[in-house]
Amino acid sequence: MKKRYDNLIQCSDHKWAPFCIVCNHIFNATAKECFRLSGEGSRQDDWLCPDCFRKGPHNLKETDLHAVCIHCARKLVNEMTKYEPPDDLKA
Repeated sequence: MKKRYDNLIQCSDHKWAPFCIVCNHIFNATAKECFRLSGEGSRQDDWLCPDCFRKGPHNLKETDLHAVCIHCARKLVNEMTKYEPPDDLKA
């Protein structure tokens, strides 16, 4: 059986690794808090700052988001206060 690698991104620091999505505010380190959006199946968790979370993930433009490897994402959110979305707002 062939392995699928469609969930990988090439990172200059970490080579090929699974990816997730973060908003511009997390990517640019201007956010101090973040919401974890649980990945489904084999997808990784995505991260949004409170402002982007309030807008709604599906209302954000592609230019508001960045695909980053999970190792870089962990570094970006490591020192942030993390929240889980309320059950009624989970996808």
